[in-house]
Amino acid sequence: MTVSSVNNTVNQSVQTNASGTTTNSLGKDDFLKLLVTQLKYQDPLEPMKDQEFISQMANFSSLEQMQNLNNGFEQFATKIEEKILPGISLQQSTGMIGREISYTGSGGEENGEVRSGVVRSVMISENVPYYLVNGERVSMDQVVGVNEYEQDEESVLLQNLLELKEMVSKEGNESRD
Repeated sequence: MTVSSVNNTVNQSVQTNASGTTTNSLGKDDFLKLLVTQLKYQDPLEPMKDQEFISQMANFSSLEQMQNLNNGFEQFATKIEEKILPGISLQQSTGMIGREISYTGSGGEENGEVRSGVVRSVMISENVPYYLVNGERVSMDQVVGVNEYEQDEESVLLQNLLELKEMVSKEGNESRD
């Protein structure tokens, strides 16, 4: 078997990925091409030994199984990310209902705009949990502090009514525009 034939086969298997960069990794198709090329150019007077052939086929089988496992793990990770993590985040976020939080406004903490309020509810938008505080949505990464918040029942009802009134007035103003 000539070395140049194997080199040509390996060079043909250099792949270009979607970003336009070349990769020098060999996959199972490349492995088969290499094996066929090796068989094609072997010396007929000294053919490949059975043990070598079986060893290469075992390597090929192992490579294929590892790729199948990798694909399975990638699919599993995607399902966890899309289906399970949002539910876990929502469940953990509901523990914040009724607690007072300090959070940065839309301007960010660097502008000194730290606000505080009581978490009234939790909602998920695009798989991200948000707290409803003072009539605005607050993401978890805006929270800079958490405190216990104790209020009597009348104050809670009054605060809820004020927040609802603010939300209704905001929706009324948006529909007029």
